[in-house]
Amino acid sequence: MTRLSLDDAVTLFTRIAGRGSAGDEEEIFAAVRLCGRLPLAIQLTAARLAQGYPRRLADLVDELSQTPARLNRPGEVSPQVISAFDLVLRALDPGHQRFFRQLGINPVP
Repeated sequence: MTRLSLDDAVTLFTRIAGRGSAGDEEEIFAAVRLCGRLPLAIQLTAARLAQGYPRRLADLVDELSQTPARLNRPGEVSPQVISAFDLVLRALDPGHQRFFRQLGINPVP
């Protein structure tokens, strides 16, 4: 898993979310840290903000801070990644949620 530097993570987040949507610098730092500075998690999270869900970055940071407590094996998956995917999943319509969940059933390592 490749983690971005903090500067690169902030740049990626801001580029995707849009300068006007991104919010203040401390909130951006918090968001990218909660995404584990992982590019995919940052892209998914910033895209939600760019689409107006949620409206404020502070609300997004709050949602990311509430990690789901349904890990089967602690340490297997980063809580930050789970939070980012959970946030995106909740924004999908039911049909897309089902499809997204089915992707995880694939037995390929």
